[in-house]
Amino acid sequence: MHQENSHNATELFSAFQLFKYAVYLILAYNIYAFYQEEAAAAVLMNPHGVDWGGFINAYAATIDTAAWVLLLLLFELETWTIPDEYLTRPIKLTFTIIRSFCYAFIASAFVGYFQTFLELQGWQSITGNHPDLCHRVGQSFMYSLERFTEINLSNCSSLAQSQQLLTLGEGLVTDAQHFSVSWWLSVADVVNSADWILVVLILEVEVWLLTRGPLGKLGFTTIKYVKACLYAVLVTIAIFWGFYGEFIDFWDAFMWIVAFVFIENNVVQWQEEVAAEETISSNAAKS
Repeated sequence: MHQENSHNATELFSAFQLFKYAVYLILAYNIYAFYQEEAAAAVLMNPHGVDWGGFINAYAATIDTAAWVLLLLLFELETWTIPDEYLTRPIKLTFTIIRSFCYAFIASAFVGYFQTFLELQGWQSITGNHPDLCHRVGQSFMYSLERFTEINLSNCSSLAQSQQLLTLGEGLVTDAQHFSVSWWLSVADVVNSADWILVVLILEVEVWLLTRGPLGKLGFTTIKYVKACLYAVLVTIAIFWGFYGEFIDFWDAFMWIVAFVFIENNVVQWQEEVAAEETISSNAAKS
């Protein structure tokens, strides 16, 4: 709500609002969860350390999530928490500057996802069939995208699920079946990142238009159906992650969809308020 003084303590801390903020806190915690996961993978992928050029690639999900959490909070402040009369030019300028940094990091994360996809093309098939990994004890086996386990005597005979092995540099190995799953997961990362960028760009346009008056029926309906298609893709990707056992990705995707449903609800209510205010003003002018 954006009408003057409409945000009293009851509205800000209702059960619905508390649930919304709990979702936001879960998403903030996911920054740490992704960091832990990517830090472990970075040690294996970059045994000599991660240089600045490879940092964005190694920690793409962490950077991406941190930027998105900050962007989400800005949307929440602008579409719900801060009344219109307090959205002064200096505050809007501050939000624009912060959002610009967020979008820069989000774009960098997209590049990181795409670089990871390209790096998968560097895995080479090992000549001949070597289903037995026991002669590779001490090396690392990729069982999912950027997820590795050390090959030891207790697991070396059961890790490979296909006859053909692939390798990347020294000490990294996988098989054709695990590589195929990793490839599709990488594609999902790229598509998911691009899809979310389109979602927020449309939201930015909506917010910008609503600060200047209500949206026309055609424009509002068009935007609604375009976003419905984009969210359908996001839901499909989330299900894909869940199907392949990528729980943290599935959970994170699900939480983000829920969070942006809240933002969409904010925008719809804002549209209704702006339209009502314009109707009142129009009626007053005719009187």
